[in-house]
Amino acid sequence: MAAYNAEAFIHRAINSVLKQSNVNLELLVVDDASTDKTATIVTLASHQDSRVQLIQLKNNGGPSAARNAGFEAAKGLWIAVLDADDAYHPHRLHTLLNIARLEKADIIADNFVYFDPIKQRESGPSLRERPRIQLISLVDYISGARPFAKDADLGLLKPIFRKEFLQNNKVRYLTSVRHGEDFEFMLSALRAGARFFICREYSFYKYTGRESGWSKTQVDYSGQISRARAVASEPDVSAQPPVVRALQLRASSLERLQLDRAWHERRGRAGFIEGLQMDLASPTHWRDAARRIKRRLLKRRF
Repeated sequence: MAAYNAEAFIHRAINSVLKQSNVNLELLVVDDASTDKTATIVTLASHQDSRVQLIQLKNNGGPSAARNAGFEAAKGLWIAVLDADDAYHPHRLHTLLNIARLEKADIIADNFVYFDPIKQRESGPSLRERPRIQLISLVDYISGARPFAKDADLGLLKPIFRKEFLQNNKVRYLTSVRHGEDFEFMLSALRAGARFFICREYSFYKYTGRESGWSKTQVDYSGQISRARAVASEPDVSAQPPVVRALQLRASSLERLQLDRAWHERRGRAGFIEGLQMDLASPTHWRDAARRIKRRLLKRRF
């Protein structure tokens, strides 16, 4: 668990790990040079439960550096990742490890839900639930790890990794990458030949929505866009046209998302008339304009 200034919510993540059923585990919390009481909270948790261990980094290195430190210290046969503002269902690790062993997987992930901490409510499954268990190729993963796909972004998955595979293939997080680091890590593993399965039947990972204000991450899509294009030009990848096309599609989808986010930020700062002009100038937002006019008319009526 990489953690940075997580004092407001890390106790929930820790408790969700310690409540895992039928599995022997250690919880390595890597404090990425937090300036709040994160380390103190983890230290107290370690006094209450010997399975909790605090690893403190002297300098803030971002999630990639923190996860590498945790992976290096891990003693288990399998390594799971959990963000400090998220949580596990109590049966997550036991269930996925059993399936991983049956399928001879190197990596396994489940479906996920979004958690609203204000309303204390979870969404439905984010991925379609069929096929129940699916072997994911390199092309499958890249094609699905993007916005505006038919299904939820596969880059959001939080897989469990067989440690021996990672060690034998020297798969590590790129410390130069602070956004999209999970995608890069999975890309390295799949290029190394990992057998990766998604078990869509179980939605055991609980994401906390960004609107909660818990997440400290400010997403920068520019680096992810340039990385996708850079990987597509690497010799071993450029010789595989389906992989190149999937990476190009990821880059163009991220560009579209970046433009869409910028448009919405500007629209949020605009007044009513200027905002309507922006809506009408963009065919993809004509429906937004109709809704805003309707709301304004209803306000005047009542």
